[in-house]
Amino acid sequence: MTIEERLHQVELELTETKRRNRWILSAMALTMLVTLTVAATGAPTVLRATRFQMVDASSNVRAELGMGKLGPALLFLDGKGKPNLTLTVVDGEPFLMASADGKIASILSLGKDYPKMKLADQDGNVKWSAP
Repeated sequence: MTIEERLHQVELELTETKRRNRWILSAMALTMLVTLTVAATGAPTVLRATRFQMVDASSNVRAELGMGKLGPALLFLDGKGKPNLTLTVVDGEPFLMASADGKIASILSLGKDYPKMKLADQDGNVKWSAP
C-alpha cells in the first residue's frame, strides 16, 4: 500500500469519526433539550419509555436508546439501518462495539478483573485482541 493510499484511508477514517461525533453531539443535545423542556413545563420529573429514536430528514432511524434483549443499549445506525456504534451492558459488564458495513471492527468491554479489546479487519476477522 502506498503512502497516498494510506493517507486516503486515514482521511476516510477521520471523516467517518467526525460524522459519528456529530451524531453523538446531536444525541446529547436532544437529551439536554428534552430534559430542559420537561423541567421548564413542570411536567413529571420521570420520563418513562422502552425506546427513544432519532431520525434523519428522510425519517430513517439513525440513533436509538432502548432496552435490548441483554439490557439498556445506545445504538448509532448508518443510512441503511445497520449499527455503527453500540454501547450496552452484557452480563453486567460495559460493552462498546464499533462496526462498519455491518461487520464488527472493534470491541471494548470492561470485565470484572480487566478490560478486553478486540480489533478486526474489513471482513470481521479478529487481528488483535487483549487479553
